[in-house]
Amino acid sequence: MKSFEEYVNKVRINNNWKSNSRIYGEAGELWSIDNITCQRCPSSLIKCKTNEKSIDLICNECQQKYQIKTSKRKILKKIIGAEYKTTLDNLSKNIDYIILLYDPVTYLIEPFYVKTENITTECIIPRKPLSITARRAGWQGCYILLYNIDKIDFENKYKAICI
Repeated sequence: MKSFEEYVNKVRINNNWKSNSRIYGEAGELWSIDNITCQRCPSSLIKCKTNEKSIDLICNECQQKYQIKTSKRKILKKIIGAEYKTTLDNLSKNIDYIILLYDPVTYLIEPFYVKTENITTECIIPRKPLSITARRAGWQGCYILLYNIDKIDFENKYKAICI
């Protein structure tokens, strides 16, 4: 099994990206394809086209949709979501989350799984809109509060275990 560091280095080499969050996010998607199967059936995950709204991976068999969130945070209470209204609209689209917490020094990774059923409108918290001087002035992101999180046993690739 390749280390997460190898995925990060591959993404850095193959792209001219400066943003670490974008680099680690892409590396997280590639790592997930190789190390995690669908959490609803034992099939493989495939990458969606780049910049598809809110969906990063999809199950090859049951078509379950996944959004991957990669973070170096130690405490898993909330994650940064996408655009606020889009995230609210996507609640009805059956998108599960795979959250990858990583250590930027050791590149150790801990995957977690949140079923779409456990994310409600109360879990979506708006962030302050970007200022009028920002490149995307007025754009408003969100935080997603996390409950009922399962840790993925990626050695088994399929089973999520309650923590």
